[in-house]
Amino acid sequence: MFSTDGYAFPETYYLGAKWARDVVYRVLSAACEDGDLTIQEAIEAVEDIFRRNALHLYKLNVFHEKTTSIDDNTISSSSCLGKDDVILVRMVWNDASGQHRCRALPAERFYGIARNKGVGLGIAAVGFTSFRDAPAVGTNLTCAGEEIRLVADMSTLLRIPWSRNEEMVMVDMLTGSGEASEYCPRNALRKVTKVLLDEFNVTVKAG
Repeated sequence: MFSTDGYAFPETYYLGAKWARDVVYRVLSAACEDGDLTIQEAIEAVEDIFRRNALHLYKLNVFHEKTTSIDDNTISSSSCLGKDDVILVRMVWNDASGQHRCRALPAERFYGIARNKGVGLGIAAVGFTSFRDAPAVGTNLTCAGEEIRLVADMSTLLRIPWSRNEEMVMVDMLTGSGEASEYCPRNALRKVTKVLLDEFNVTVKAG
């Protein structure tokens, strides 16, 4: 099953996709020339590697929809949320480097389980840097450390304008006891805005 293994920068996803296509083309071309595969069998293998295996594994009923335009009504419309045409829900958070991350769940799993119970995340992932999938030096976070729960804030749920069969929602990071994690950026922002309001009568608006 194919994956770009891209990370942090758009170029890594592009190069991962390009190199994978080049390698698969060379391997399957050689197999066809040697008589090990027919051209049709090679095409079927490409479909499996780059698409069908993932659809089967994650039980996704995906179809392609061409997005022609995006307007204000498309972006702000909430009346279409939660309908049967939603395939994936992206649970979005920021790590300590300020990088956006997400975990995409099949809509059935999100609304059936994760919406209320959340999903687990190794606490070390919060300390990843913007250039490698490992905790930053000095964080004392390890991949064998405790787990936090990513719990959806349903007030932030919206349909993704450029991918109309997907939704996205911001998450809060909670400990096993249900308290806000000390590593949760959204909770840190809440604390700071409360101090500014209580001590300086300053209201912060962000968007």
